[in-house]
Amino acid sequence: MLENLLILQQKISHYSNIISSNNHILLAFAVETMGPWSSESITFIDKIGTQLQDISGDKRSKFYLIQRISMAIQRHNASRIMGTIPANKPLDQVFYL
Repeated sequence: MLENLLILQQKISHYSNIISSNNHILLAFAVETMGPWSSESITFIDKIGTQLQDISGDKRSKFYLIQRISMAIQRHNASRIMGTIPANKPLDQVFYL
């Protein structure tokens, strides 16, 4: 955990000139597949979702944004798992955990 914070601090100092221009945001966006999101991630998505609601007028747009992010994570994880299955074996021969 401490190592991750040090890496984040290094990245922030490396990109400080871009961040200071107020046109970009450097954010540690961390989510678990079936678990919690980091507090920074929640705050960021809440801000974007609120802006989506204001622009579109659809009160469900924040929910749709969170849903799209969750689905993208699940699709990526599924593709990584499917990439480990040998192509010449049918799925019924694969050991499921």
